[in-house]
Amino acid sequence: GEGEGGGAASCYSRDACVKMVSIVWYPILGALSFLLSHCSKPAEVQHVLIAYQSFTETCALLGVQEACKSFIESLCKHALPPFMQPGSASKPSLPKELKEIRSMERLLSDKNVQVLKALLNVSHSLGDYLGGTWMTMLRTFLCLDQVFRLNERALQIIAAKKPSSKDSNLSSKELMANLPNQEDLESLASALDALFINSNKLAETALSQLMSALGSLCLTALANAATAEVAPEDIKQLGGVMAGSGGNQVSAPRIFAVNKLLLTIENNMHRVVGPPPPDLGPAVDGKSGSADRGRSDHFNLWEVLMGYLNIMMNHKDSAIRRYGMQCLKQFLVQALERANEELKIVREACAGADRGLAALAEGPPPPSTTAAGSASSGAGKKRPLISIPREASSSTQARRRASRDQLRWQLRCLRGRRGGLERRLLSPLADFYRSKYADTRASTLGALFDILQAHGHSLRGAGWAMVLTVLNHVASPA
Repeated sequence: GEGEGGGAASCYSRDACVKMVSIVWYPILGALSFLLSHCSKPAEVQHVLIAYQSFTETCALLGVQEACKSFIESLCKHALPPFMQPGSASKPSLPKELKEIRSMERLLSDKNVQVLKALLNVSHSLGDYLGGTWMTMLRTFLCLDQVFRLNERALQIIAAKKPSSKDSNLSSKELMANLPNQEDLESLASALDALFINSNKLAETALSQLMSALGSLCLTALANAATAEVAPEDIKQLGGVMAGSGGNQVSAPRIFAVNKLLLTIENNMHRVVGPPPPDLGPAVDGKSGSADRGRSDHFNLWEVLMGYLNIMMNHKDSAIRRYGMQCLKQFLVQALERANEELKIVREACAGADRGLAALAEGPPPPSTTAAGSASSGAGKKRPLISIPREASSSTQARRRASRDQLRWQLRCLRGRRGGLERRLLSPLADFYRSKYADTRASTLGALFDILQAHGHSLRGAGWAMVLTVLNHVASPA
């Protein structure tokens, strides 16, 4: 395959691999699924899972999507016990007493833990290739989050240990028998969070597919919360605590899809306020369409976020409304911080380039000064003077001047986009202040106050126009 025919040979080899995988994947998947169902020793399970991961990666990289999806669906099927599978009608409810913990089925077997780790490995390594398979994986991770919740509630009850009647004879060891290994659960929880934290490394298309799947689950969860199709304690259970304005603590409702969607947005703010792709240069012949398209792509993520936050701000559950406003304020502050930092970095780089050009224009110190310094050093050795050719000096000046001009152009672009950025970021506050809920309107003003305290000094005309728009709504309510 070397020489002129190397490319054709490589293409032929890939086509052959695709054809081979398309033929053999189905019987291989059947065999691996059978083996995984019947093996019990950890070493045997691990060998089967290695084969699973290898074939899944091969199918994904070759673009055999049907095979890749089928392997992942098979892993999801083996990752949880039947009563915890998505769509199961026999999922256990949160325990309230010790006897319920004792009668509860084991939440995860050791094999389940191994399969979940393999599934998380696949999601981390093949995020750019999963496509529509994200939904299948996220439904499994939603059930895993329910396992975390059941485990936490059981541990709280065991720690409190306030049994009644004969339950007082139950030992903690007997009660813990139905719970998974806590170290394994911590490892799974960390890997699950890392999946969304590291989404900033995904390609734009892959991130869009992940957000689409998360958004679908998010809408379902918020609708269930609004229609009370889930127990109040499931929604109100804390998933974390966020710092509110004035040092107050704001509780975060534990809704898996909502929490993970907001976590994904938080770690992709650079796509909202970041610089355009590096290959974009100044407009040619007055056409700046490429730069506009790059910036528009970055802003799509912010528009998606505003869509979901709008639903949260107008949700009938006050805890969800407060959580949504707190997240909005956090994202606004984070976005303005990033934008200010970009301006600062480019401005300092421009100043440094100007200083370098000025120093280069002055040239090296006079030879007499250098010679006198050598004589006074006491060493008695003559140091050869290095003279820079005029051509080399001119070439260096030209390169530095071109670099300086590029930085100045970048600074002008950042300043030019700043007005549009502030308008995009702050305009939702005016919309949210029109909410029918008084607490949402009050939270909007609190968020605006915190933003002005943190970044009011850096706002431009467009940003202040948005601030005055909100204040106008306050002064003249409809």
